[in-house]
Amino acid sequence: MKEKNWIDNYIGIILNGPLPTIDEDTGEVIMVQKNKQSKWIKCKSK
Repeated sequence: MKEKNWIDNYIGIILNGPLPTIDEDTGEVIMVQKNKQSKWIKCKSK
């Protein structure tokens, strides 16, 4: 059931944080993650 925990965690991250946004200029998806100081930072998804 490792995979289900991963999915639950992923959903929890989505629900508890800002949603990913799409850069209108490049069309790239920009993920938003918490850094070590618990601030939301933007990072490019690969």
